[in-house]
Amino acid sequence: MVQATSQDEELLGSIVSLVWSFRDLASECGVPGEPGEPGDRTILRLMAIVQRSATPPRISEVADAVGLDLSTTSRHCATLGRDGLIERIEDETDRRAFRLRLTPAGKKLLIQVRDSRTQAIASALETWSDKEKAEASEILHRIAHEINPKREKK
Repeated sequence: MVQATSQDEELLGSIVSLVWSFRDLASECGVPGEPGEPGDRTILRLMAIVQRSATPPRISEVADAVGLDLSTTSRHCATLGRDGLIERIEDETDRRAFRLRLTPAGKKLLIQVRDSRTQAIASALETWSDKEKAEASEILHRIAHEINPKREKK
Protein backbone atom coordinates (compact mmCIF):
# COMPACT_ATOMS: atom_id res chain seq x y z
CA MET A 1 0.00 0.00 0.00
CA VAL A 2 1.26 3.45 -0.89
CA GLN A 3 1.97 5.77 2.02
CA ALA A 4 0.21 9.13 1.63
CA THR A 5 2.30 12.24 2.18
CA SER A 6 1.50 15.79 3.20
CA GLN A 7 1.71 16.69 -0.51
CA ASP A 8 -1.01 14.14 -1.23
CA GLU A 9 -3.14 15.66 1.51
CA GLU A 10 -2.56 19.15 0.10
CA LEU A 11 -3.48 17.94 -3.39
CA LEU A 12 -6.69 16.40 -2.05
CA GLY A 13 -7.56 19.71 -0.41
CA SER A 14 -6.99 21.52 -3.71
CA ILE A 15 -9.13 19.04 -5.62
CA VAL A 16 -11.96 19.32 -3.09
CA SER A 17 -11.72 23.11 -3.27
CA LEU A 18 -11.85 22.94 -7.08
CA VAL A 19 -14.91 20.66 -7.02
CA TRP A 20 -16.78 23.00 -4.65
CA SER A 21 -15.78 26.05 -6.69
CA PHE A 22 -17.06 24.38 -9.84
CA ARG A 23 -20.32 23.43 -8.11
CA ASP A 24 -20.77 27.09 -7.15
CA LEU A 25 -20.00 28.17 -10.71
CA ALA A 26 -22.43 25.60 -12.12
CA SER A 27 -25.16 26.83 -9.78
CA GLU A 28 -24.54 30.42 -10.85
CA CYS A 29 -24.78 29.38 -14.50
CA GLY A 30 -28.07 27.63 -13.88
CA VAL A 31 -29.08 24.02 -14.21
CA PRO A 32 -32.45 22.47 -14.99
CA GLY A 33 -34.72 21.49 -12.14
CA GLU A 34 -35.67 23.26 -8.98
CA PRO A 35 -32.83 25.35 -7.51
CA GLY A 36 -31.07 23.64 -4.65
CA GLU A 37 -32.53 20.19 -5.28
CA PRO A 38 -29.99 17.37 -5.34
CA GLY A 39 -31.23 16.24 -8.75
CA ASP A 40 -30.14 19.42 -10.52
CA ARG A 41 -26.64 18.31 -11.45
CA THR A 42 -27.71 14.70 -11.80
CA ILE A 43 -30.22 15.68 -14.46
CA LEU A 44 -27.49 17.40 -16.50
CA ARG A 45 -25.18 14.42 -16.08
CA LEU A 46 -27.94 12.05 -17.13
CA MET A 47 -28.64 14.14 -20.23
CA ALA A 48 -24.93 14.32 -21.08
CA ILE A 49 -24.60 10.54 -20.81
CA VAL A 50 -27.54 10.06 -23.16
CA GLN A 51 -26.06 12.57 -25.61
CA ARG A 52 -22.56 11.05 -25.60
CA SER A 53 -23.68 7.46 -26.07
CA ALA A 54 -22.78 6.00 -29.45
CA THR A 55 -26.25 4.45 -29.61
CA PRO A 56 -29.30 5.48 -27.58
CA PRO A 57 -28.77 3.86 -24.18
CA ARG A 58 -31.20 1.82 -22.13
CA ILE A 59 -32.27 3.37 -18.87
CA SER A 60 -30.30 0.71 -16.95
CA GLU A 61 -27.10 1.78 -18.76
CA VAL A 62 -27.74 5.41 -17.84
CA ALA A 63 -28.43 4.44 -14.21
CA ASP A 64 -25.11 2.58 -14.06
CA ALA A 65 -23.22 5.50 -15.61
CA VAL A 66 -24.80 8.06 -13.27
CA GLY A 67 -24.38 5.79 -10.25
CA LEU A 68 -28.04 5.81 -9.24
CA ASP A 69 -30.57 3.05 -8.79
CA LEU A 70 -32.97 2.28 -11.60
CA SER A 71 -36.05 3.76 -9.91
CA THR A 72 -34.37 7.13 -9.23
CA THR A 73 -33.02 7.30 -12.76
CA SER A 74 -36.44 6.36 -14.09
CA ARG A 75 -38.05 9.24 -12.15
CA HIS A 76 -35.46 11.68 -13.53
CA CYS A 77 -36.12 10.39 -17.06
CA ALA A 78 -39.87 10.77 -16.56
CA THR A 79 -39.36 14.39 -15.52
CA LEU A 80 -37.09 15.04 -18.50
CA GLY A 81 -39.66 13.40 -20.78
CA ARG A 82 -42.47 15.51 -19.33
CA ASP A 83 -40.33 18.62 -19.87
CA GLY A 84 -39.68 17.63 -23.50
CA LEU A 85 -35.92 17.20 -23.05
CA ILE A 86 -35.63 13.44 -23.55
CA GLU A 87 -37.68 10.85 -25.37
CA ARG A 88 -38.14 7.13 -25.14
CA ILE A 89 -37.66 5.16 -28.32
CA GLU A 90 -38.34 1.51 -28.97
CA ASP A 91 -35.44 -0.89 -28.57
CA GLU A 92 -35.13 -2.68 -31.90
CA THR A 93 -33.57 -5.77 -30.31
CA ASP A 94 -36.08 -6.11 -27.46
CA ARG A 95 -39.60 -4.79 -28.04
CA ARG A 96 -40.28 -4.82 -24.28
CA ALA A 97 -37.47 -2.36 -23.60
CA PHE A 98 -36.85 1.21 -24.65
CA ARG A 99 -33.88 3.46 -25.20
CA LEU A 100 -33.36 7.14 -24.48
CA ARG A 101 -32.61 9.99 -26.84
CA LEU A 102 -32.36 13.73 -26.29
CA THR A 103 -34.92 15.86 -28.06
CA PRO A 104 -33.81 18.96 -29.98
CA ALA A 105 -34.83 20.99 -26.90
CA GLY A 106 -32.65 18.75 -24.71
CA LYS A 107 -29.67 19.18 -27.03
CA LYS A 108 -30.22 22.93 -27.07
CA LEU A 109 -30.33 23.08 -23.27
CA LEU A 110 -27.06 21.14 -22.91
CA ILE A 111 -25.38 23.48 -25.39
CA GLN A 112 -26.65 26.52 -23.48
CA VAL A 113 -25.41 25.17 -20.15
CA ARG A 114 -22.02 24.21 -21.63
CA ASP A 115 -21.65 27.63 -23.26
CA SER A 116 -22.62 29.39 -20.04
CA ARG A 117 -20.09 27.39 -18.03
CA THR A 118 -17.39 27.87 -20.66
CA GLN A 119 -17.95 31.62 -20.56
CA ALA A 120 -17.81 31.60 -16.75
CA ILE A 121 -14.49 29.69 -16.83
CA ALA A 122 -13.13 32.07 -19.47
CA SER A 123 -14.07 35.05 -17.30
CA ALA A 124 -12.61 33.52 -14.14
CA LEU A 125 -9.32 32.68 -15.88
CA GLU A 126 -9.07 35.69 -18.18
CA THR A 127 -5.60 36.57 -16.84
CA TRP A 128 -4.27 33.08 -17.63
CA SER A 129 -2.34 32.49 -20.84
CA ASP A 130 -3.45 29.87 -23.35
CA LYS A 131 -0.39 27.84 -22.33
CA GLU A 132 -1.38 27.93 -18.64
CA LYS A 133 -4.93 26.86 -19.51
CA ALA A 134 -3.63 23.99 -21.67
CA GLU A 135 -1.26 22.83 -18.90
CA ALA A 136 -4.04 22.97 -16.29
CA SER A 137 -6.38 21.07 -18.60
CA GLU A 138 -3.80 18.34 -19.14
CA ILE A 139 -3.06 17.99 -15.42
CA LEU A 140 -6.75 17.87 -14.48
CA HIS A 141 -7.45 15.29 -17.18
CA ARG A 142 -4.52 13.20 -15.97
CA ILE A 143 -5.74 13.35 -12.36
CA ALA A 144 -9.26 12.33 -13.43
CA HIS A 145 -7.88 9.44 -15.47
CA GLU A 146 -5.59 8.23 -12.67
CA ILE A 147 -8.48 8.31 -10.19
CA ASN A 148 -10.80 6.50 -12.61
CA PRO A 149 -9.01 4.89 -15.60
CA LYS A 150 -12.37 3.89 -17.08
CA ARG A 151 -13.25 7.55 -17.63
CA GLU A 152 -13.65 8.32 -21.26
CA LYS A 153 -10.89 10.24 -22.97
CA LYS A 154 -11.25 13.92 -23.83
